[in-house]
Amino acid sequence: VALETTGVLHYPRPNVFFVDHAENGLTFMMRFWVNVDDYFPVPSELLCEIHRRFKALGIEIGFSQQDLRIRQMSDETGPSEGGEE
Repeated sequence: VALETTGVLHYPRPNVFFVDHAENGLTFMMRFWVNVDDYFPVPSELLCEIHRRFKALGIEIGFSQQDLRIRQMSDETGPSEGGEE
């Protein structure tokens, strides 16, 4: 995908490294080169294209989720759980 993305330089060639078995997935690092003027738009386009291809292949990226439970709000933050002020 990197070599097919306009603005990614072909030399040095892009590399992908498997970095870690993380708690919620596998971590990869992609290293590629662009011209200075393309520093922001090209990586953005590349990541969007990777996302599009994953979606087309039915690959979903799971995101960790956390629940936040507020047991009691202080007087400074507003009404209590019962709705009383």
